[in-house]
Amino acid sequence: MEMFEYVRNDRDGWNPSVCMNFCAAFLSFAQNTAVQDDPRLVYLFSWEPGGPVTVSEHRDAPHAFLPPWYVEAVTQDLPSPPKTPSPKD
Repeated sequence: MEMFEYVRNDRDGWNPSVCMNFCAAFLSFAQNTAVQDDPRLVYLFSWEPGGPVTVSEHRDAPHAFLPPWYVEAVTQDLPSPPKTPSPKD
């Protein structure tokens, strides 16, 4: 709220509506882009004012931040996928 108070009367100042609109658009873009559930895959988003949001995919890259012990612990708790019956069953 303090930030808003500082720029309330400054016509060229920060506009919270612009910020929230960008945030909503970016989160929608990220949700539609990051569709693979793979702990080794990192989606790197970048943006420069006046330009579009860009994304690049990095697998097993230096951008990865989940330690292997965490990924192993989380995936152990997941239920096994149901077994598909074979024609012999």
